[in-house]
Formats: sequence, structure tokens, C-alpha cells
Amino acid sequence: MSRKHRSKQPRFVQLFHWEMKNDAWRDLSATARALYVEIKARYHGTNNGMIGYSVRKAGEELNISKGTASRAFRELVCHGFIVAEQKGSFSYKMDAEGKRKRLASEWRLTAYDSDVARDYASRLPTKEFTRWSEI
Repeated sequence: MSRKHRSKQPRFVQLFHWEMKNDAWRDLSATARALYVEIKARYHGTNNGMIGYSVRKAGEELNISKGTASRAFRELVCHGFIVAEQKGSFSYKMDAEGKRKRLASEWRLTAYDSDVARDYASRLPTKEFTRWSEI
């Protein structure tokens, strides 16, 4: 988007009622909900699927332990709110094409279009959390 057409409004995080009015959201812990807001704050409209966020960074920012942050990430994945596009690891240096790999995992919010998918069908939002049910 050009600077001319950008909004003068400050950035904000938007939670839709349809996101929160389902069983998956109601089943999330308060920590997982807070983590979801933090991940959503890192989404700026063109980076879905490339949102880098590590367990350590989440622990620091939410003032929780790494173990609690890891459980919150797992909870969001299991409930269908986020998907890991690239798993992070300390062993990544360069990939086969010579591109630098991130140490942190890269996440995709399922409520929005994917910005890393190549074909149209896989770009669409999957909204997996709308199909979640407690077994």
C-alpha cells in the first residue's frame, strides 16, 4: 500500500465477535487468549504465514515461563487458531537455496488469507477454529 493511501489511524488489534463466539475460543485458557492477541498484533496485513514468534519471546512479553508459553502455543494450534508454517530451531543456518532461516517459528493466523501460499485455493482462510469440537 502506498503512503498516500495508508490510514492516519494508529495500529490496533481487532478481535471479531465471530472469532470469540464459538466453542474453541471459550475453551481457550486466558494465557492462550493473551498469546493470540500478541500474535495478531504482529500481523500487519501482508505477513500472514511469516509471523515470527518464539516461545522464549512470548514468555518474556507475557511475563510467563517458557513451558507455559509452549502450552499456550500448543493450545492455539490444537484449537485451530494458528498453524506453524515454519518450525523454528537453533540448528537452522541456511536452507538449500542459500536463504537464511529464522530461529523462531513462523505462524499463520487461520482467520486471514495466507500470504505465503502459491495457488489461490491454499491462500484462502481456513478458519479451523470454527470446526473445533471438544471430544
